[in-house]
Amino acid sequence: MTSADEAAEPARPGEPVLSVSSLVKRFGTVTAVDGVGFELMPGASLGIVGESGSGKTTTARILAGLDAPTSGTVLLAGEPVTGRSRRDRLRRARLLQMIFQDPYGSFDPRQTIAESVAEPMRLHLPGTAKDRRDRVAELLDQVGLSARAGGSLPRDLSGGQRQRAAIARALGIRPRVLVLDEAVAALDVSIQAQILTLLDELRRDTGIAYVFVSHDLAVVRHITDTAVVMRHGRIVERGATETILRDPRHPYTRLLLDSIPAPGWDLDRVAATAAPSTRPAEATRVPRDNPNHGEHVLNIERVGPAAVPADADQAMIPMRDGVRLAADVYRAASPSPGPAVLVRLPYDKDGAYCFMPLIGRYFAARGYTAVVQDVRGKYRSEGATEFAVHEVDDGHDTLQWVAERPWCNGDVVMWGDSYYGYTAIAAAMSGHPALRAIAPRVTGSQLSTVLDYGDGTRDVEQTSRKMYFATHYVDAGRYEWEPDWTRRPLRAPFDDFFDRIGKRSANFDAEFSGASRFVPPPVKALLESRPVPALYTIGWFDNCAIWSWHDVEALSRHPDWTSHLRLRLEAIDHENYRLRDAPVAPSDDHAADPAALERMLPGYLDPAIEFFDAVLGGSLEALPRVRYEICHGDWRDGEAWPPRDAPGFEYFLTPEGLAAEPPPEPSTVAWTHDPSDPVPSQGANPFAALFDRSDLSAVGDRDDVLRFTGPACAEDTDLLGAVTVALAVAAPAGAHLHARLLDMEPGGAAFLIAKGQLRLDAPRGTAVLDLQHVAYRLRAGHRLALDVMSGDFPEYVPEAPAGADPWTSAPGAPATRRLTLGGPDPSRVRIGRR
Repeated sequence: MTSADEAAEPARPGEPVLSVSSLVKRFGTVTAVDGVGFELMPGASLGIVGESGSGKTTTARILAGLDAPTSGTVLLAGEPVTGRSRRDRLRRARLLQMIFQDPYGSFDPRQTIAESVAEPMRLHLPGTAKDRRDRVAELLDQVGLSARAGGSLPRDLSGGQRQRAAIARALGIRPRVLVLDEAVAALDVSIQAQILTLLDELRRDTGIAYVFVSHDLAVVRHITDTAVVMRHGRIVERGATETILRDPRHPYTRLLLDSIPAPGWDLDRVAATAAPSTRPAEATRVPRDNPNHGEHVLNIERVGPAAVPADADQAMIPMRDGVRLAADVYRAASPSPGPAVLVRLPYDKDGAYCFMPLIGRYFAARGYTAVVQDVRGKYRSEGATEFAVHEVDDGHDTLQWVAERPWCNGDVVMWGDSYYGYTAIAAAMSGHPALRAIAPRVTGSQLSTVLDYGDGTRDVEQTSRKMYFATHYVDAGRYEWEPDWTRRPLRAPFDDFFDRIGKRSANFDAEFSGASRFVPPPVKALLESRPVPALYTIGWFDNCAIWSWHDVEALSRHPDWTSHLRLRLEAIDHENYRLRDAPVAPSDDHAADPAALERMLPGYLDPAIEFFDAVLGGSLEALPRVRYEICHGDWRDGEAWPPRDAPGFEYFLTPEGLAAEPPPEPSTVAWTHDPSDPVPSQGANPFAALFDRSDLSAVGDRDDVLRFTGPACAEDTDLLGAVTVALAVAAPAGAHLHARLLDMEPGGAAFLIAKGQLRLDAPRGTAVLDLQHVAYRLRAGHRLALDVMSGDFPEYVPEAPAGADPWTSAPGAPATRRLTLGGPDPSRVRIGRR
């Protein structure tokens, strides 16, 4: 018998690993395949495209030896393999494996996934049972499945997980060619993208060649280099996939292209949308009889890097310690050196979630060569996956590299949202002279941290930091999953997640081992660095705005920075959904609709480009210092925030509601907070507060919420400036206080205007909650309302017993809090200049 090593002999250099010539297959009087021929080089990927009945699947079955050809030849590694002997079948299987549309039928339902993956190795490869077990564990990890999934039966896995298992089984004997017959057609579009990304990674890592059979050119373009289009058993068009997509020659190919759902339809971006209400479940089901889990389904998908776009030049940029960071370069059209814009992000420079290829092209079309980089330890970049540790030094070293390129004139600017806005701020801390300006959006230098105010109070911790460490900062990829927030202790579902994937996050674990090193430098480091022009964009409904305002207030007070600071204040949330579109219709969802994304880009990017042009052109003083959008109103320019002429408002909390005067006599009201049943947060996703903008009217009916409602407005009233809520409250150390300012509509619906929270480290007589800033038009007939409570979960951690960690402890007992109305220091709301 041919040995495994002989069967694995590769094709000679320069020769195709698969060669098909004059292939014909007849079933009676029907010719299913008629004269098909093509070649496949090692490591290449060929698409076979056509509608049902075109002959593409029959061709694939002949390649795999499942059907015999009527005539023609199939050569694998230069040798014919169309024979039907056992020797021929084994040789073919060793060199070529096939993955089907529905992998369930190809698994033995009585075998575990691990046993099924090991079976081909037992037949084709020498080695011990331990060798096979080790190889199975390696393969499951390679395709993103946990050891627990390996111990499952096929029926216990989802479709996407079974397809991953089928890929692992096919790769086990290290074939030279993988034939995939409609391998993602039965999966939801988001899971299709995950499987395609996995296949692309495996091809780059192993050098395997693919024959990808599909009816869908929109899918084929993500995974293939070349393609053939089949109709009625014949090839009617062939060539590079991009060429066929861009300039199809045959009418039938154009017909297939017309079947793509929409112009510019992007499978990757559909898959990576973060909107939880539209994210399909790809589930590993937890048994229902498990008392710790109840009905919760733990959905886990690992997302790796998407393909590098053809119009981007990827570079590996060396850092001072020898680690190389991957970056894509989108060149501006000008042949002369010009300015560059640098974006450094942990979300995949080529992925759909942040649509960086579109952004890179947008900047390039406007004269800025765009450099988009995966930060250290993420996606294609080398190094450890560590939050906020290296961004100052890596930003400096990347700026140096960019400034030295022949296409750069030495001027570099930086732009970005959230963490990739933070990396722009961190680069400014490095003081590199090439950095001319930064435009951070919905972010701040202290992103994700708990701000301590030095007076015995601090912020209540947002759960998003630890959640972020269990999604984006586990390894180089991203894990999409949703914890069961009803579990206690709060950490329990996170530990379940880590057990399921078979690894942990050093960033997450450091949260429980004393002072974590995964924190940004203090804002003082920014104030002490060389000032550069900075355009901060802040969203009125952004859950990260607290860190934006923390920076802005510090920079505004600094004599060197204040003249460099510009503000843009918008009615958006963290995911850039707009108030005017809330709740967001599918046609306005830029995360799912390509046309909506195209409409969003100018408003998203043009303000930064205008700012950069002014800085580099020496005309920054011509731009207003502040541009702000009034919710339900217009845009305005100003020279300061809050506007110097902004009216001030003060509302007192009284037994009857909000009033212009304090009550004549002091009185007390109370609420009882139960940490086991905290007040729920608004909406499904705090980062996308406007996506499904929640009506909070029913929250006021809860026994653990005090709602104070003011009179109806006689005319439109603009609320402009800082919002503070002073509460004369009796509460012990460790107590949480939350406040929400609401717009009560005439019909009774209640919508959030602003919110704030505070944790008391010591008992206080009066607690002052900072609700940040607002620019909000309270329309005629509407009323202002204030909710006071002790919970906002799961956006914020719940209260814990005295001295306990809310992540590791059981909920405490219900506690009653008392609020004094009136008296010498009455409870009140102030809006306006501080």
